[in-house]
Amino acid sequence: MKLNYGYAEDIKALSYVLRRKAQRIEFHILARDVSTYILISYSGSDNALPSKQKVQGPFHSKDQAQSAVSAIANALKVDDYETSEEHTIWAIQAQHAARSLRLETSSASGDYSFDPQDVYFNKPDG
Repeated sequence: MKLNYGYAEDIKALSYVLRRKAQRIEFHILARDVSTYILISYSGSDNALPSKQKVQGPFHSKDQAQSAVSAIANALKVDDYETSEEHTIWAIQAQHAARSLRLETSSASGDYSFDPQDVYFNKPDG
């Protein structure tokens, strides 16, 4: 069975892991649409589902999203988190969340086309 969670750009997603003892934080930069990116972060214990999720964006480039990750990581390093070279364990949840966000965004886009027939004027009595 082949899982497809969206754009081919997701395969090239950028992921980062921070650790502090048995706690981990993962950052995933994924395509939101063809021109923007989102940052999804998860935190929780090893060998468990994430206990928290945060979505930020949209960012207009991967560089902007990477800058956000750098700023957050630098702030967390003050709290004894360290960068880790480990593989991500919540990447599939991140891809699913990105796909859900894409579907939600596309279904919420309105039809802003204007047709003069859509405007009705009441004629004054008299």
